[in-house]
Amino acid sequence: MQTLVEALDPGDYEDVPEDRRLEVLSIYMAWDGAGGETWIYELSAENVVGECGPPPKPEPAPDGMEIFLDDELPGGRTLWFKGVSPGDVVIAFTTKNEKGKVVDIQQYAVRVYDDLRLALLHAEHNSYR
Repeated sequence: MQTLVEALDPGDYEDVPEDRRLEVLSIYMAWDGAGGETWIYELSAENVVGECGPPPKPEPAPDGMEIFLDDELPGGRTLWFKGVSPGDVVIAFTTKNEKGKVVDIQQYAVRVYDDLRLALLHAEHNSYR
């Protein structure tokens, strides 16, 4: 993985308590698509995580009250990842402007446990705007 910043090493981070591990991990990517920005992501290891859809919405409460959560904020997109096999991985997002210049790098150190639940170990954001 080639970036302008030092790559994260998931091995530098301790395990996350079981009650903070997730079935799926969401990462929100903000970018200015109308202004010509584009982005890609790279994984430091294959077959550790895979893209998936959001978790199922909870059933409405018996009293008919429903909490409404907006999955997508304006100006970006939420990506969801699930564990595929145990291991560590860095998910690195690189955003470029319309001229091809890197304007933003986001890195996420993720650990997938034996039960395929995930934990976000560390997140780092570097903006060059």
